[in-house]
Amino acid sequence: MGVEVNTKIQSEEEYQAVRSTLNENKKPSSLLTKLMNGLESYRQSKKYGWSRPWNKFDLVNFKSFKLQWPTDGTLSKQFMDVLTNQFSEIPLESLNFCKDLIANENALMGYIFTHDFIDEGIKYEGVTISLGRVNNKRYRDRVDLILESRVIDGKSLGLERVRVFVDPYQEKVKEPIFKQTAYDPDEHCNQLFSTLVNLSWSWHNDRNRVWNHWIMDYVDYFGARTWEMKNSFFQSDDQSITRLLPD
Repeated sequence: MGVEVNTKIQSEEEYQAVRSTLNENKKPSSLLTKLMNGLESYRQSKKYGWSRPWNKFDLVNFKSFKLQWPTDGTLSKQFMDVLTNQFSEIPLESLNFCKDLIANENALMGYIFTHDFIDEGIKYEGVTISLGRVNNKRYRDRVDLILESRVIDGKSLGLERVRVFVDPYQEKVKEPIFKQTAYDPDEHCNQLFSTLVNLSWSWHNDRNRVWNHWIMDYVDYFGARTWEMKNSFFQSDDQSITRLLPD
């Protein structure tokens, strides 16, 4: 099979060939989907771009938004409030990385993703606030806070846990330098959750905020909601779902 349709990428040459094929967007959708997921797996193995494993597997992002600076500076403050209070045991190296990342707004990139996630058989709906920057052209530094509510029988129960992944690019290092899950969300987590929930509703029709890219049509972890919901904290264009308000 030629490199232009090789779905398992093993070299930089194959990677560039698949990128060219995808950019042409002339192959059948089924093949483009396989190529895109192969491309994403290769990029993840090399830590190219924004993709990270904790936002890919057993998960579907159903809404995506982009942040803007300095307009969204309040979110940066809430982000750091969670890190320094909820995750008070964060190593100094990780904390300093996050402070440096957020301080440089000229380089700072930011997104919000709302998602459905199955973790060891447990259903969650949640929201990720993801901050990062370009590192050495094709790589990205990245830190994520993920706030999630358990779902039972289509009903969202309220903020239950918060996960953090601190992942600056380091050559030959694949794992984040710090990751942790907290099951006792403090007031700072609840405040950030409330902010992000409300933004999912106020921004859902804002063209300056909604992030859409043609690759979403061919990547498994973007799409419609995974299961039927009766109530939800997040906007998802399903008028039959009852909106829940954060405490």
